[in-house]
Amino acid sequence: MVRIVEEGLVIQGALRTDERRVAAAEALRMVGLDLAVTRRPGQISGGQRQRLAIARAVVMNPRLLVCDEPVSALDASTRNYVLRILGELRDRLSLAMVVISHDLASLAGIADRVAVLYQGRIVEEGPLESIFASPRHPYTALLIASAPSVSRARWSFDIPVERLRRADGEGDDPVGAAGCVFAHRCPFVTEQCRYETPPSVELERGWSVSCHHSDSWRSEALAISQSS
Repeated sequence: MVRIVEEGLVIQGALRTDERRVAAAEALRMVGLDLAVTRRPGQISGGQRQRLAIARAVVMNPRLLVCDEPVSALDASTRNYVLRILGELRDRLSLAMVVISHDLASLAGIADRVAVLYQGRIVEEGPLESIFASPRHPYTALLIASAPSVSRARWSFDIPVERLRRADGEGDDPVGAAGCVFAHRCPFVTEQCRYETPPSVELERGWSVSCHHSDSWRSEALAISQSS
């Protein structure tokens, strides 16, 4: 596994051979694979392979680490272990980290900020704690409500979950270039949503949302829930 980890350094032409071996061994130690260093790739588990991939990245001493679905194929215990390693590496190496994931529970463990995308557009962006506690875009709220592993005790908000889930997979075809990208699935859609692209509005410093009705859809959801 040392050869696999040091491959990037070889291609880069960085360090001497002995220095590359030391750097690779240290990277493996940081991800908890120092005891499995003599194993071949086919002899290690899926979680160990994921950690091996992380070691290959951090051995290059990056300033930014991009993690695309880093724990999507792992079981719960292995996922938590890998997330803990990523958090430790972020702090130890002073790494900036971008995590791309559909798993909100994984973001809750390591992210400071979150940007929610729908059809390639950012619909809400801001501090993770604030957005999880009080989402201001219907799609953000739907994502949170649809993730059973995100604790409702910690991320509690007053939106009727059943009202949000009615939007999932329902509605007309998506709008074109104009209009809100979520209009075809949103239960709070109006004509303005269909034909006018919502601007990104700053709710407070560092927190923005693109929704024509960010101030009203929550109260509408509550009113409908109470009347039904």
